[in-house]
Amino acid sequence: MRTEFHSFWWAAGVVWLVGACVAQSESGNPGSDAATIVGAGSGGSSGGAAGSGGAGAGAPASGGAPGAVDAAIEMTTVSEGGSLDQAAGDGAPIALAGCAQNNYPVCMDFETLPDAKWTGIGANVQTVTAAHGKAAFHGPPASSITTKMLGPITNVVWGRFYLHMTPKAPVGHGAMVMLFDQPGSSGNWYEVGYEYNALQGNWHGNGGEKYMRTKMVLPDKWVCVEFFADGANAAPIKLWMDGVLVGYYDVAASPTVGKTVKFSQFSIGFTPYHGLSTVSYEGNTMPMTDMWIDDIALDVQRIGCIAN
Repeated sequence: MRTEFHSFWWAAGVVWLVGACVAQSESGNPGSDAATIVGAGSGGSSGGAAGSGGAGAGAPASGGAPGAVDAAIEMTTVSEGGSLDQAAGDGAPIALAGCAQNNYPVCMDFETLPDAKWTGIGANVQTVTAAHGKAAFHGPPASSITTKMLGPITNVVWGRFYLHMTPKAPVGHGAMVMLFDQPGSSGNWYEVGYEYNALQGNWHGNGGEKYMRTKMVLPDKWVCVEFFADGANAAPIKLWMDGVLVGYYDVAASPTVGKTVKFSQFSIGFTPYHGLSTVSYEGNTMPMTDMWIDDIALDVQRIGCIAN
């Protein structure tokens, strides 16, 4: 079955890569507004334009490769008020599986469809594998689901989703979460993505993107990914995997993260800006990544991971 998936991805990826990425260069030196920076590195560029599904940037400069940074990732506790007293992961809540037994402002478990609050689900829901329940979202290139119904969420949001990438995440950069500011406010958005087989944070705005690279390599199994976007304080996005806060080793110096007026749209799925290969940045050298997402939720307070 995995071979069949990879064959599909290879064919789809070749078609997708006909649309060339639009290159943009950035300095990779850590910025002064980064909340969690471990070590220092020099990097290149990554993401793409919102909604482009493929408009991206060039491969990173040689100094941006993970092996060029010797500093070990360390976990840090950040205290900025509000729910951030749990930033180290200790004492994080334990959540219940499913949307029906929870009251999250935004929720999708793919168990009860169709759902009028979401668009883009299409035929991508499958029952081959799921983090919990019987169904999950299977993400071929440039597949995502979107909602604009965010309830009481304004400019501060906690998010959680389950992710399985096999055999690992791509080397090239791509997006999973896109959390957009209100229309007409320069089109800014927070992003949770991947690069160099690992999780990546990002902020897009003011004509550029502020990448935030980690060394948290995604394993070949279901993992719980949490994020905290504090747009009220113009803070870089914070990431956790399986309850552990993830540090950044390489953060772009610019642009400066801007304040969010109000989040208006949330998209999640798979938007590759480069190749799908797990071993090369561009192109589709085998093996390539296959991906599933499940148990998506947003709230104004920390949600936590589901007890297995």
